[in-house]
Formats: sequence, C-alpha cells, structure tokens
Amino acid sequence: MRTRRTRTILVVLAILLLAIPVSAGVSIRANVPDQSVRNDLWQTYGTHRLGMLDNNVNAGNDIIATLQKYGYDTTALSADVSAVEQSRAPLSAAIAAHDVATIMQIDQQNAATWTQFVQTVRSLLKDQAAGLPGAPSS
Repeated sequence: MRTRRTRTILVVLAILLLAIPVSAGVSIRANVPDQSVRNDLWQTYGTHRLGMLDNNVNAGNDIIATLQKYGYDTTALSADVSAVEQSRAPLSAAIAAHDVATIMQIDQQNAATWTQFVQTVRSLLKDQAAGLPGAPSS
C-alpha cells in the first residue's frame, strides 16, 4: 500500500511540476509550449486527485460500517466523512479553474478532518479496551 501511495504521489507531483506554479510568485513550470498539453495534464491530475478523494471517502465509510457492525457510535465519524465528501465539488471546481491556492486549502482542511477521524477511531477502540461505559462490549 505504501508503495502504491508513494507512486501516486510521485505521479501527481510530476504533473504539478509540469502544469502549475508552486506558490505565488515562484514558478517551476516546465517549458510546455502547447497549451493543450497543459490542459491534458490538468485533466489527468483532476481525474486522479478526485479519484483519491473518492477512495478515501469509501475507505472511511468501510471503517464506519465495520465499527457499526460491532455497536460503536459512529456519528462523529460519519460527520467527518461527510465533510470530506462535500469538499469534492469545490475541489473539482478549483481543479477546473487551475486554482492552486484553493486546492491546497481544501487539501489542508481534508487532512485535518482525516486526522480527527483517525483520532476518533483510536479513541473508540481505546474506550472499549478500557471497558468504559458506553463502549460496546466484546
């Protein structure tokens, strides 16, 4: 899984290096003379980036389903996944507009939400292991 994720990140980085500026005022754009090549690279980036978001949402929903099966309260987890899922349309629009700042902002928000999701899962499992009231019994 790590290797696949690393490979995906490298592909996305390669596309970014060819198609978009790194930050305001600093550009490492490759000399791509044909605008259609840039547009195709953005389209490829968008397809893969949205696919990664969808895969993460699906994984989150699978984790929720597994925990629900064992009686865990997954309300907070569902809210986290829903928040990430709702970022799909703005992310798609930002990609279509080649708006790097918005893409980065959405990525930061989603990363914080996924961190919260993981912390909640760990807390739920820890509560059960400690035998705290309200945690499902094993």
